Amino acid sequence: MVKRSYILTIVFVLTAMFSFAQTASVVKAYELYTQGEYVLASKAIDQAVKEKEAVDDALAWQLRAIIYFEIFSRIEQKSSVSESRVISLQSALRSMELDDEKKFYDQNILILDKLSNSYYNDAVKALKPLDPDNPFFAKSSFDEFVRLQKIAHPDINLDGKTIDFYRAQATAFGNLYQNNPVMNEAFYELTLESLQDALKLDSMNYGANYNLAIYLFNEGVYKIETINSIIDIRDIVLIEKEGVDLFKQAEPYMLRAHELKPREETLKGLKLIYRSLNNIDKYEYYSNELDLFLENKTE
Repeated sequence: MVKRSYILTIVFVLTAMFSFAQTASVVKAYELYTQGEYVLASKAIDQAVKEKEAVDDALAWQLRAIIYFEIFSRIEQKSSVSESRVISLQSALRSMELDDEKKFYDQNILILDKLSNSYYNDAVKALKPLDPDNPFFAKSSFDEFVRLQKIAHPDINLDGKTIDFYRAQATAFGNLYQNNPVMNEAFYELTLESLQDALKLDSMNYGANYNLAIYLFNEGVYKIETINSIIDIRDIVLIEKEGVDLFKQAEPYMLRAHELKPREETLKGLKLIYRSLNNIDKYEYYSNELDLFLENKTE
């Protein structure tokens, strides 16, 4: 629901601006809007922006953006497939384009912030849980959030929020894959890609390094475990190699995670990786390090 302060701010600005001459259709739309008749107001403002007097009027387009946002928010309950949201966005951008003197700038930025946050919320909801039939909806919603934020705030840095999204998306993809590795095999690669995208933005992100190491290691274990059901010796050799390759891929990510934040979980991870690689020296080293860590933890 739109905050009351937001509504009052917009009404105040629009009331001030309506001291200037406006077309009858714009005035009618504004009056219907203030009465809460948003659908009727939308019809009036649609008519207004087609008229010669208002087609290039930044205030009329801003009013249209506000009216359609109210329909999206109040009537459509912020539906992720709302056409009213799209119209609101298009109208706000048109108002900004026409607003050479930036008389309506602050209100248009406020509208863009509200709209962009609605896309962010869609992205978060779409990951809990992720729909396997529409797996990229969350990403497209998040991308729209980023796009609008950069229009509203050109200097904004969204790397932290983007990394968090990639990690959350990786978890959603990973859950689908783990629920059914055979049917959902494609989601394994998408899991890795999401974490790698996070690391492109921050190679020193602990969570992305640790999670990527875990997914690679677990996949190696899964490969090795399938050997029991295979008879052909050539297939066994191939799968063993695939498993070992995955353990090797996991190693640098777990090492980096451990360097960033030495923890019980990273020590256990390194211990398991080196045991799986038959590297006895490093296995014993990290086993001892883990014992020392746990001793110090209990003191």
